[in-house]
Amino acid sequence: MAKTTIRCPECGAAFEIPAKTLLGVIGNVLGEDSNLGDCYLKTKEQEPKKPLRGPDGRFMNNSMHGIDLAGEEYDEKNSDKYGVDASLSEKIRNGKPVKNHRLFRRWIMSQVFHALQEMERCGGTPFTNIVRRRGIRYMADVIKNEVHDMLKCREHGDVIEYRNRSRWWNTATIFQIADQFVGILAHEIDRLKVRKCRGRPYKRIPGFGNVFVEDIQKKVVEPLRRDLEELVSLETSADTFEDVVVRICDKISRFKESCAWKIHMPSKFLDCYKGNGAYYTLQNMIQFHDCKLPDEVRDGEHGDMKGWHRDMAILDDLAEKYKNSGWQLLGLVKDTIEANGIDIDKKIESWQK
Repeated sequence: MAKTTIRCPECGAAFEIPAKTLLGVIGNVLGEDSNLGDCYLKTKEQEPKKPLRGPDGRFMNNSMHGIDLAGEEYDEKNSDKYGVDASLSEKIRNGKPVKNHRLFRRWIMSQVFHALQEMERCGGTPFTNIVRRRGIRYMADVIKNEVHDMLKCREHGDVIEYRNRSRWWNTATIFQIADQFVGILAHEIDRLKVRKCRGRPYKRIPGFGNVFVEDIQKKVVEPLRRDLEELVSLETSADTFEDVVVRICDKISRFKESCAWKIHMPSKFLDCYKGNGAYYTLQNMIQFHDCKLPDEVRDGEHGDMKGWHRDMAILDDLAEKYKNSGWQLLGLVKDTIEANGIDIDKKIESWQK
């Protein structure tokens, strides 16, 4: 006997109904034992619309529109709600990118703009200092998330996005970041005050705990070095690479900032962070804010291309050229903001509407 359900024709959501069919003076009431199968709601003089089913047999939304920050969908009929000026179909016909806040990493542009705003308001505070204040645990989380997302891109066949992200989060750069951190860690441990417990000298390592001096290399430093050696000797297995990166980041996360030492982010991480952030900020400025790169970098480059495609091609060239000099790309962000007459405060304010 078929189980009776009442479903929405748009999304396939089932409506709650009684478990048993009830008979009363007003007629029959649908219940799960009505033996009617799936029933679809329909408006007057309309045929019911059945939603799509996925490969697993579950109902899925048949919409192909964009996604906003909350994960909701939008199209022409509710474009006013989301402030969309042009319909999705018009953007596709014109060859413009369609907004998808998750795929295009639009939150990175927000982070960079807020950091630039803080630099202006705090009398020219260096971008590096703003990032370093977030702590080494923030650094570990960023690395883990970036590597995970990068490998997911490769897993799902997104070769272009995998290539873009791997400029800054490949095996070599992560090794350099971790190697620099081990050097900083060893130096700062040497500077820590020596204490004694029943005559045995020990040091209190912030976040890690108390360790006898004779055990510091064995318990604190060598585990990280072994992970670094494994990272260098890795095969091309993505799973193995991510596992090692997660182990390294988890070990780094055990430590914390303290007035007892001056543990800080390695310069290589800051360089990758700047380069990665600047690239995706510029990408969004070009694709969704009608910005152009400064004339001095556009002059004579990719003249066979037009519109935003040309600026993106130039940006990819510059990202590859300066992938080891993140401060250069961050400088390009500032130049692009100035060239396009963007007011950072007003831009941030517009996002809050």
